[in-house]
Amino acid sequence: MKFEIEKSEVLQDIPSASGIVSMGGRYYVVGDDSPFLFCLDPQLQLLSKTKIFSAEHVKGDRITKKHKPDFEAMEKINEREIAIFGSGSKSPARDYFVRVLVKEELVVETYSISGFYRHLKSLDIFSDSELNIEAAAAYRGQLFLFNRRKNLVISFNYEEFLEHVINGGQLPEIRIREVLLPKINDIEAGFSGATAFQMRPVLIFTASVEDTDNAYDDGEVLGSFIGLLDITSGEILHKPHSIESPDENHGMLKVESVAIEKVISDREYKLLLTTDSDGGDSLLLRATLRL
Repeated sequence: MKFEIEKSEVLQDIPSASGIVSMGGRYYVVGDDSPFLFCLDPQLQLLSKTKIFSAEHVKGDRITKKHKPDFEAMEKINEREIAIFGSGSKSPARDYFVRVLVKEELVVETYSISGFYRHLKSLDIFSDSELNIEAAAAYRGQLFLFNRRKNLVISFNYEEFLEHVINGGQLPEIRIREVLLPKINDIEAGFSGATAFQMRPVLIFTASVEDTDNAYDDGEVLGSFIGLLDITSGEILHKPHSIESPDENHGMLKVESVAIEKVISDREYKLLLTTDSDGGDSLLLRATLRL
């Protein structure tokens, strides 16, 4: 696997960029403390911003930490639908799922998923962990949620999940795998972003290392990685690649999300990544991944 950052650009007026998808020649970006879904053209010009959460507790352009939904996970389900998840790291403030239907005008459906998150936390594998959903990926009807600290990949049928959330149907069958990630200064990286190849059963993930001992507080950023995860076996493919900042002025990068912008061939892809500097500029990274 070869990974190369080609360009970094500031995402003007987008706080804490935590998720990005590329759809129909546009970029959709969400921030973990913003009430809006931002729509940009490929030149990063703002086309629109759509309210997806209450702006009651906004100060400046950010929702206060106590009240933010912590939208950390976003994925394109198909060319007509986007799924966004709150992290669940503070209940009930962060127990939200937002379904965005992409039509002439965006249709936004917002649901509390406290029951679903409570179910996850009740599972034995969470007995020595915290719920902190940081990424999502969709592949052939399955949705994968990535939990940070400890690093768990949670999968279930997306249509069954919708039936549960919208109509009160049964909980979907849950499958969970733990993944071991690289360390910096003896601190294991935690999942931060993900997406899926659609022509092979492989997930792209990003992970970052922060010097903090819980899922709520930010810490010093020590670095970030990008890697590949086999859906079938749950094994990491190749050695995860360290993501180095192309600009020393930005210091260590806290990479928050990854999306496939363009398929060049079955071995080469153009990627988009976002970073969150916890109060500073959000960056968009344009990169090439070669398998």
